[in-house]
Amino acid sequence: MKKRQVRKTEVVRIAAASMLACAAMVVVVGMPGCSKPEQRTTAPGAKPMPMFRGPSYLHGSVGSLTSLDGFAPMLVSNYSLVVDLEGTGSRQIPQHLKQYMVSELRKQGVGTPSKGYGWLSPERMMADKGSAIVAIEGMIPAGAVKGQRFDLLVSALPGTDTESLDGGRLWRTELSPGGVQFPGRFIKKEAGAIGPIYMSPMKRDISDRKELQKFSRQAVVIAGGEVKNNRDMRLVLNVPSYTRSRMIADRINEKYGYHEDSQPIAEAKTDTFIRITVPQRWAYRTEELLGLIKSTYLEVSPGFEARQAAKLAKVLEKFPEQEDEIVQAWRALGKMSLDVLRVLYDHDLQHVKRSALKAGAWLGDERASRYLQEMSKDPDWATRKMVAELLVYLPDSANGREALSALLDDAKQEVRLAAYNSIAITGHELLNRYVVRDGNDEVKFLIDRIRGIEKPLIYVTHEYGIPRIVLFNDQMKLADEGYASMWSDRLMLRSNDRVVDPTAVNVLDSAASRTTTVFYRLNAREKADVVANAKDKRKAAVEARKPKQYEIPSTVATLVYLLGHRQVDFEDQPGLDLTYSQVADVVYQLSKQGYVKAEVVLHQSPLQKQIDDYQKANQIDGVRRDSDAIDPMVEDSPAVSGEKAGRRIGAPMTLQRGFDKPQQGRAESDGSNDAKQQARPE
Repeated sequence: MKKRQVRKTEVVRIAAASMLACAAMVVVVGMPGCSKPEQRTTAPGAKPMPMFRGPSYLHGSVGSLTSLDGFAPMLVSNYSLVVDLEGTGSRQIPQHLKQYMVSELRKQGVGTPSKGYGWLSPERMMADKGSAIVAIEGMIPAGAVKGQRFDLLVSALPGTDTESLDGGRLWRTELSPGGVQFPGRFIKKEAGAIGPIYMSPMKRDISDRKELQKFSRQAVVIAGGEVKNNRDMRLVLNVPSYTRSRMIADRINEKYGYHEDSQPIAEAKTDTFIRITVPQRWAYRTEELLGLIKSTYLEVSPGFEARQAAKLAKVLEKFPEQEDEIVQAWRALGKMSLDVLRVLYDHDLQHVKRSALKAGAWLGDERASRYLQEMSKDPDWATRKMVAELLVYLPDSANGREALSALLDDAKQEVRLAAYNSIAITGHELLNRYVVRDGNDEVKFLIDRIRGIEKPLIYVTHEYGIPRIVLFNDQMKLADEGYASMWSDRLMLRSNDRVVDPTAVNVLDSAASRTTTVFYRLNAREKADVVANAKDKRKAAVEARKPKQYEIPSTVATLVYLLGHRQVDFEDQPGLDLTYSQVADVVYQLSKQGYVKAEVVLHQSPLQKQIDDYQKANQIDGVRRDSDAIDPMVEDSPAVSGEKAGRRIGAPMTLQRGFDKPQQGRAESDGSNDAKQQARPE
């Protein structure tokens, strides 16, 4: 008894000593492990925060437990120069921007011999009518990743006498939020900007002189912006909890992570929020990834996916307006839900059947392709368009490829373009692709030709940031007789009766029986470029004045190739090395003149509207329009006599999409190069 009492006394003594030591450590070093857990209290009378938000059928999903913070585009801007203009620029610069532009150009190496521009001073560069000061604006997408590209809107400044930006290049600069509002202030640089100007051929449809000049003072640089830093977002928990924060992050990484990712998609930073970093493979598809994450359920019990998929079907039967949310939830459940979806493919309610096929096709279910093939013949063109869009997820399906082949020649133009967008991503036996490159061996634009098409159509697009000339009918012919002229007769085409010469330009294996002669005269800038780069400048000046002449098979594809291709050496096929904007303009004019018997459809960029809407919503002053009041102008003097002249002022192009280098003089792709990657969770 005494022994047991001694042991009890020792235990009490040890416990008391431990408590005293712990209390001392808390006082001295504030050791948190010995203190009570922090108690979060609610203000008296306040309602407790809800655990779940949103519709009840999504309770238990990431979206019901959190809210997304930071998912918004960012407007970035700055001032710079557009160079390589054909005398349509301006020497005028607003007074408050003069010194800023001199400083910025010096930072870019202008006037520095070691950087290759020692012969050119900033003042002389701005005094050239071949350049014009412009404002650059761009929208960095929400959740953008480092290296992601986006389009830029370039506008001549009000009050300057710039006539047109057509044919120019944007000089390298950096963009930041508020760049045009606060030039020169230190604001974090969010993107780089550079590239050739693209001006829509629609300018040919403008008859009013003032409207044409206004149109010509604004243009786009396709994929000219490059994001410098990842734009991370946060999931904010409804109710703070370290355990739940880690659980959600683990579930997201388990579902959508990949071992080659440089960092996890989700990282539980605190009990309140989770950082979301979009991996490179989801670039340009951030919204799709976030939709999947929000619709992902945390429960992982056996059979849960099938049970939940069936519950969602019951909800959809009663509430058709929930179609988009339920399709997203089915996709997030993954392939374990396919047994339920396959039954729904034969559902009596069309909206349920349609929704199940949307989810099943996205999950790569081959069985869905049979139903989609039947729906591709539906009288409703909107249904056929939906089928064309869904078949992008079934690239290996024989049924899908057969359906797309028919939809490419559909009676409705919208359906044809949707079908092309799908095969442009996945590849198709009917698609033949040629990559046209610039002098830096970077992608200038693509020539996509579609075989077996009865109704010819030309599509000029730069969707996804990739400039393309799309020919529905790979052997589309030029006119059999007559001639065409454009650009004040600098470019002319004449039809011939002669058969195709085996030595003619025919890199695209055209099957034309007749030929067309192409005449081209260099403009002043191009002549100066030829002379500046030649050893014998006198001889080069004489040659530059002579028109170039080529005989080609009478097909649109061969003409487009000749216009855009840059001849590397004497053994290479000849080419005029025109910009994508110029080539698109030629094709558009030939269609208008009837020299090409096909309609030209132009992709319309929504960039201007996006910028205007953002500025209005956030009460931001944008670039002033020509009708607004302007600051005093400073007009730089022309180049001083004795300075080096005739050197071309140009900016290198940056549009590079990872296409393999072509073999000499041959088409380099059969259509298997994807315009954007398709990624799905397993």
